[in-house]
Amino acid sequence: MDFDIMDLLNSPFLDKIGTWMDKNNMFYVPVRIGWKFIKKLLGFKSKFHDIYMIGQSHLDACWTWTWRETVVKNYKTFSNALRHIKDYPFFTFSCSSPQYFFWMERYFPDKFEEIKKRVKQGRIELVGGMWIEPDINLINGESLARQRLYGQRYYLKKFGEISKIGWLSDTFGYCWTLPQVLKKSGSEYFYTNKMQWNDTNSWPFVVFFWQSPDGSKVLTYTYSYTVNLLYQEPTLGDFTEASRFLTEKNQTFNYDDGFEKIEKLKGKHPLREFGFVYGIGDGGGGPIRSEIIFFKELFRKGEVKKFVTMGQYFDILKKYKDHIPIWNDEMYLEDHRGCYTSHAWLKVANRNSEQLLYKTDMLASIASIINWEYPRKRIENLYKRLLFNQFHDILPGSAIPEVYEDTRHDFEVINAGCKGLMDKSLRAIMKNLDLSGDLLVFNPLNWARKDIIELEKDGLFIIKDKSDNIIPYQKIKDNKIIFISSEIPAIGFNEYKYEEVSEVPEIQSDLVIDDTDNELKIENIFIRAVLNKKDGNLKSIYHKKLKREILSGKGNEVQIFKEKFGPVGFFAWNLDKNYHNHPLEVKFESLNVLEKGPIRLVVEVNKSRNRSKIRQLIILYRNIDRIDFKIELEFYEGWNLVKVAFPLDIETKTVNCEIPFGVIPRATKPNNPSQKGKFEIASQRWLDLSEESFGVSMLNRTRYGFDVRYDEDLKNILRMTILRVPKYPSSGSPITSIIPSKEFHKQTKFSVDYSLSIHKGDWITNESHRKGIEFNVPVITREIEKVSKSNSVLHVPTSIITIEPSNIILSTLKQCEDDNSIILRIFETTGSEAEVKIKLNDQFQINKAEEVDILELNPKPIESFSENKISLTIKKFEIKTIKIDLIRGENQ
Repeated sequence: MDFDIMDLLNSPFLDKIGTWMDKNNMFYVPVRIGWKFIKKLLGFKSKFHDIYMIGQSHLDACWTWTWRETVVKNYKTFSNALRHIKDYPFFTFSCSSPQYFFWMERYFPDKFEEIKKRVKQGRIELVGGMWIEPDINLINGESLARQRLYGQRYYLKKFGEISKIGWLSDTFGYCWTLPQVLKKSGSEYFYTNKMQWNDTNSWPFVVFFWQSPDGSKVLTYTYSYTVNLLYQEPTLGDFTEASRFLTEKNQTFNYDDGFEKIEKLKGKHPLREFGFVYGIGDGGGGPIRSEIIFFKELFRKGEVKKFVTMGQYFDILKKYKDHIPIWNDEMYLEDHRGCYTSHAWLKVANRNSEQLLYKTDMLASIASIINWEYPRKRIENLYKRLLFNQFHDILPGSAIPEVYEDTRHDFEVINAGCKGLMDKSLRAIMKNLDLSGDLLVFNPLNWARKDIIELEKDGLFIIKDKSDNIIPYQKIKDNKIIFISSEIPAIGFNEYKYEEVSEVPEIQSDLVIDDTDNELKIENIFIRAVLNKKDGNLKSIYHKKLKREILSGKGNEVQIFKEKFGPVGFFAWNLDKNYHNHPLEVKFESLNVLEKGPIRLVVEVNKSRNRSKIRQLIILYRNIDRIDFKIELEFYEGWNLVKVAFPLDIETKTVNCEIPFGVIPRATKPNNPSQKGKFEIASQRWLDLSEESFGVSMLNRTRYGFDVRYDEDLKNILRMTILRVPKYPSSGSPITSIIPSKEFHKQTKFSVDYSLSIHKGDWITNESHRKGIEFNVPVITREIEKVSKSNSVLHVPTSIITIEPSNIILSTLKQCEDDNSIILRIFETTGSEAEVKIKLNDQFQINKAEEVDILELNPKPIESFSENKISLTIKKFEIKTIKIDLIRGENQ
């Protein structure tokens, strides 16, 4: 382990000196002098405030050290806290992550027993409630729910209580839907200090209600903490100004209002009660003894009102609940925007693992309904590997190389574990399916769909569906075929059979290629795309049914920029704000038709930048209303930022982006500085730009960083960030993290799949929420084996569960944590209240149906159910978790 200043500050020698000096009252005078100097230097108006001290120590699970080193840091942190609790009767300690308690339980069981005793006494406070403090922009809704499910239930199991306080002190921005997730998993309050890191516009509130789009609210406190109060604006001295109350009560704001307007609405009176969160951290270890002694002396002097827990502080703030403003929007951090893209391979692994776990849990749960033992512990362990690697210095890409060696291994374990469990689950399910074909296809989504299927198959044959319809296919390289399936039922199965033939019948197709000297045209029944043979970019994407051109300039253009920084800084975290001033040349190499078949057309474009190679694929499918793309890069250029651009002939001021459990509108024509600060935004599987009658959705599989800006000539320019190549931070201490190492981020080969869905109306009419999920969650295929059947058989095609209407998305199908009931978590995604209809396969009967919270606790009966159907009302943007106790039917 490299040198860490915390090791020095926590040394037994300094601790003994501090204890001796404290007992001999040797701190009183220096503290008085030091405090007077600090107040004068920073301009802190102590007469306006009562200071409440809240002890904690932020510990990064991985960062400039690995998790193994964190286990040691965690031990030191808890050991210090336990020692301080014995020495100072007023001292309390707040810890934010169940993962840290778990490490103590696993590796230091004796210490853990002492921790349990202190939790019961109220001296150690359970805060946070997520398994680890994750990044909130890059994980999907179900990951958020599992962070809370496993975190809060660990607290409940080990300590008999859950945390009432959501605590994400260092996460890089917060999605709009987080308050609802917190409320529906046991928390009433939220704390962070990170919004004070804004690089341009000062966050306008200290105490406020943060509201989700469904109306859920959590009382929120956000201000700088620990040593940051001494040097990082807003400082200790800024608290009086920053915490001023508004002149009118209960006003609601969002980014459309702008921070300047909010500041003008503030009155003269600041918040009296200052929550001073103290405890040196990042590497844990705090609060150190000298901190406690310093503030103890201020208490003696009357400058500190009281030492409290965060829960006690929020109890004090509740008296202002009728006076404080409401923030009804995301909390966008104007900093660390590069984290949406740094370590592109890691974003791929996270997205793929989320989808794998979704499918694995679903198949295991379906198998368990038909008498297969649900692998609860195995699934929990796989999920916890994912949750740990969503930590806010792992998934964002801001850790040292050694961290990512462990991360790669974890994702390999998740991948292998999921595939193994899916295989076993499918074997169990297939014993109960009445199968007569050769290929089984499972649709894990809660609506019927078609999908593009690719698999290995050679020879001469035809494919037939269950109704004996011939399914056209196309042979591609590596003995593979592709075909477009017939409709597969919602959360259900269909099958296909192969018949050997002497000659494969000719297939009529709507795919057309027109190759001229200067351009290449490709088209299907819906779309005509024109490529410029001089630069490989798209000149036109024309929708034939809508009679609309969508491009206003060069489409699918790869743009590369140089990022320029000073000698020190947060390079892995931050985008160069001026990258657009440093464009680099991309050289066009070649354009050719790669595939020309009855199912798809593929055009290959090759470009280069110095030694780096860029391969672009443009793909049209038979009778599918979208145009697909793939970019493959072999990239060697450090300090480079790569984007792909589509100037869109769409007149709108808003881009709608998918976020966890919802959608958020953001401005493409900023009308205030706080909107301008969002020059790079996070989106998940899709985003959309629409006029009143026409729009375009971009779907993607593995990227999160985008920018959309309005241009008077080109209208809205949509760009997806493909990759960036900064250097790693230096290892060892938080202080050295701003010094770049000599090594650039590892990985030279990257790829990303994306698509444009051109539509009539807006994204709701297009059901872009469904299309984005379909693009990310392909169907599962399996060769049918001859297996012994059970007595109870489901006839294929069949649906296990259907959920309607179309604005309802299934987040998970799992088994309950406490019994063999099944859990459905759903959410409304278009902002419209709906009557939800859930129908199970006729083989299953419902014994009891309840609505529970995200923790699967606090049941409320659902009265409207009969046999295999449930009806319930869901509010706009609401998350609901439903527990269903089943009786297996004897006959279908």
